[in-house]
Amino acid sequence: MFTNIPPEFKASHHLSLDTCLLIIDTVKGSPVFSHPPIMTNTYYVGVDVGTSSVRAALVLQSGDILRIHSVPITVSNPKPDFYEQDSEEIWQAVCESVKTVTGDIANKAEIHGVGFDATCSLVVLDKDLKPVTVSPATGEDRFNVVMWMDHRAKEQADFINSYDHKFTSNQLVTTTKLALLTNLLLAIWSLHFFGTASQTSVSSSSTASYRKTLASLPNIKLITISTWHFIDASGRIFCVLKYVGGKVSLEMQTPKLLWLKRHMKSTWARAAHFLDLPDFLTLKASGQFTRSLCSMVCKWTYICDGQNQGWDHNFFKAIGLEDLADDNSLRIGKVVMAPGTQCGRVSKAAALQMGLTENTYVATSIIDAHAGGLALVAAKAKSKEDFIGRLGLICGTSTCHMCVSMDSIFVPGVWGPYYSAMIPGFWLTEGGQSATGALIDHLIKTHPAASKCPDKNIYDWLGEILADMAEEQSLSNPAFLTKDLHLYPDFHGNRSPLADPSMVGMICGLTLDLSERSLAVLYLASVQALAYGTRHIIEQLMTSGHTISSVLMCGGLSNSSIFIHTHADALGVPVLIPQVKQSVLLGASMLAAAASGDYPDLSAAAVAMGGEAHTYKPQKDMKRYHDKKYAVFKKMQNDQKDYRHIMSA
Repeated sequence: MFTNIPPEFKASHHLSLDTCLLIIDTVKGSPVFSHPPIMTNTYYVGVDVGTSSVRAALVLQSGDILRIHSVPITVSNPKPDFYEQDSEEIWQAVCESVKTVTGDIANKAEIHGVGFDATCSLVVLDKDLKPVTVSPATGEDRFNVVMWMDHRAKEQADFINSYDHKFTSNQLVTTTKLALLTNLLLAIWSLHFFGTASQTSVSSSSTASYRKTLASLPNIKLITISTWHFIDASGRIFCVLKYVGGKVSLEMQTPKLLWLKRHMKSTWARAAHFLDLPDFLTLKASGQFTRSLCSMVCKWTYICDGQNQGWDHNFFKAIGLEDLADDNSLRIGKVVMAPGTQCGRVSKAAALQMGLTENTYVATSIIDAHAGGLALVAAKAKSKEDFIGRLGLICGTSTCHMCVSMDSIFVPGVWGPYYSAMIPGFWLTEGGQSATGALIDHLIKTHPAASKCPDKNIYDWLGEILADMAEEQSLSNPAFLTKDLHLYPDFHGNRSPLADPSMVGMICGLTLDLSERSLAVLYLASVQALAYGTRHIIEQLMTSGHTISSVLMCGGLSNSSIFIHTHADALGVPVLIPQVKQSVLLGASMLAAAASGDYPDLSAAAVAMGGEAHTYKPQKDMKRYHDKKYAVFKKMQNDQKDYRHIMSA
């Protein structure tokens, strides 16, 4: 189909009308314009497995997306908090999507690599790689995936977070790492003479002389610590939970594994392999049992500090998962690689299923949100140094906030830092808001005036109402309409930086007005509140040592002009919107490009394929207003805590 090519697209790509191809994005229903394959002979395939669909994209070496195809997948919700999927259905959807987007490429050897991203869901297989049920309601083996949003393991998460993982004892653990021993002695020296110790990786010695030295110092107890434990300023020992903001989430894999062991003993006995969904996809594509450092460190409590990496079996033993160490951790992964690393080539069986050649390289995978983060930090970047200082917002039902640094920076209430989890050599810090798109949809759908929306996009309609109201009231900016309406957005708890799932939403300034105008102002107040939530995360990041000079966005909310401008003004930094809208698919294809060897590493592939971005600068005259609104936001947050204290007294 050749029609309606935007002039600015033609100009930027030097294309004539008869060589422009219009592809329809089957997920969003929006057109994706791109130039045809005659421009290059090198392609990559990016595959994104989301919550309810699988998408594949054919991508040029320049980063331009040629084709996208989507296939829906089943989400089973047999009872509250239980969400399950079928890994074989997912794989068949992957094969159909890849075959569709690559079908017109006559010479499949021109497709150099395939990269996968997926939700961080848990896949269970037996020794023959057949599915093993995770569904107590159905008992069907085909439902062998515990989805990311499954909340069955709350009790197990609470147990892990409440357990004393300090492992104190009068026996010190031997290590051969002299450098780590040096760190320990430096920490002890600092504690002895100054009463403080830096947050540094430490180990210990079993020799009697060191034990005697430790015992003679004030405020020092003989302690058992492994390579993965840390000393803080008060001398306490931190374990793997330090890397997840101090608390494991019930959506992470360790609580889910513990739930399976306690509640589905037959499944636990049959299970030979536990995989994150992205790693399941690379296994199916290549036949290789490799794992992604992204999934392992972000969701499995695997430790990587830039010098050493591995599982903390003391931690697993303490929580009752000691059998995961059997056979050199075979069930949870022995070979762990950074995203974008080549983990093999497409197997013979997978080549037939996906319509690719056996010479196609398979990239080590990445979590879906992190694929979006990779593409975002690379947009408009001239070198990998440009990745620093950028905060990527992957906006959907919830929002993930991602930034990278060269050094490990621990931020209270924020996940990470994770070494090489998104970009090899960089430390990833990950914050988030539990309900963003979901919050806006909820507020709109529950308002009586929502039914008055004419046959058009409801967000455009609300934007027009706000513009009319501002003009009528002679306001220079519609943002001023919320002067007397304040909203606190944690309707589904606070992921960052409070890490408090018990936080709830608040609204101050409601009246009896049920008109479409009251809905429009409520919508604007919710967008502003989300921006202030991001400002709170940035505030915590910067207090801890990060530098944030710009924000980049992708996802549905980033299509809203109100959302973009509100964030730029409220945060006081430029907001960049990439030219390539499908950031998650682009990120997956960057993995493929790196694995193929066409670029020296993932950073180089990301810089080359990141593309351009449009910059929205903050309006300086809005700073004072948003500063005052942010002060109200923080006051509402503190007031909610005070209310709890009053009611619990």
